[in-house]
Amino acid sequence: MAVTLNAHWGGARASDALADVLVHSRLVAVRDGATAVGVPHLVRAVRSFLAGTGRSALRDSLSASGIPEAALRYDASPPPARVPRPAPAVRGYELLPDASARALLEDLASWRRLTGDDHLTTGHLLAALAAGDGADEDALRGAGLDTDNVLRAAARFTPEVPDEDTMFARRPARKDRVLAAPAPPRPEDLRTRTSSRRSPFIALMLDHLLPASTAHVNTPLGVRRLRWQTLTIVARNLTAIAVSLAVVAGVLDGAPWWSLLAIVLTVNYQAYEYPLPLWFLSRALAAILVPAHLVLAVCCAAALDLAVLRSFLRAKRVEEANPRLPASALSKRYMRTMLTAAGLKRGAAR
Repeated sequence: MAVTLNAHWGGARASDALADVLVHSRLVAVRDGATAVGVPHLVRAVRSFLAGTGRSALRDSLSASGIPEAALRYDASPPPARVPRPAPAVRGYELLPDASARALLEDLASWRRLTGDDHLTTGHLLAALAAGDGADEDALRGAGLDTDNVLRAAARFTPEVPDEDTMFARRPARKDRVLAAPAPPRPEDLRTRTSSRRSPFIALMLDHLLPASTAHVNTPLGVRRLRWQTLTIVARNLTAIAVSLAVVAGVLDGAPWWSLLAIVLTVNYQAYEYPLPLWFLSRALAAILVPAHLVLAVCCAAALDLAVLRSFLRAKRVEEANPRLPASALSKRYMRTMLTAAGLKRGAAR
């Protein structure tokens, strides 16, 4: 698993083995009584890593290339395969690399680009150290661990199943996964198609009310408004049905027959379908035609009808980004849709 080093240690992605080597360099600096991690501490940490007993792709490639095991040995006692990171209270945890060590760590990105890897490994650090000037770096080259030998060994003896600390691994390029929500279904995909010839025309008549896209509805506020709109429509329809049944019952009990016209005026004329003056006239006639005990119910149905108009109008204003869209726009669109549907019916009849 690759880790990300902080800015003090180069700020690049690195293998977990390289992170362990950097932690061990702090312990080496603590044993020396140093106040910062220098390049000699990095060299000794790498040599301790190569002298370890755990599995290492770098050690395996160096051994396979012919570098003797004596060159990989180190006088210091080798660290365990996984160096436990010290607690924050330990002094070594606060040691940072000095200027020369930080410059070397920041330059490891050029070695990573040379090998074509996507993160740093212990091999990159060893190759960079072998190219430096100093007594410890000279000791590396004297043991056969010069830059050319390290890169040649890593390139020629890559394991069949490379681990995270392998150079020249030729890992396939990673493709960033982009999370994308599927497009919302179109209203015409949600409409129920029946065998009735009226179904397409009913769908066409509702086009002026249904949203062209559900994007503005997919919000908490949009969901709450849609729920309120649904409840208002259900309440309006139930009230209109109750008024209609009461009027029919009154006619059966001897009320004048023309009171049945109130059913047509209450049910068929909706506020979002016809101009408001015509709608108010229809509701006033319905209140006159019904018995006195049903006038309040007719007024209640009219109030719910206005609430439905307000909900449809507000939804259209949000969808079209037009806060000044007049209420008459819905009725005009409805009348144009009715004329279109009538023309389609005449064409189908022919």
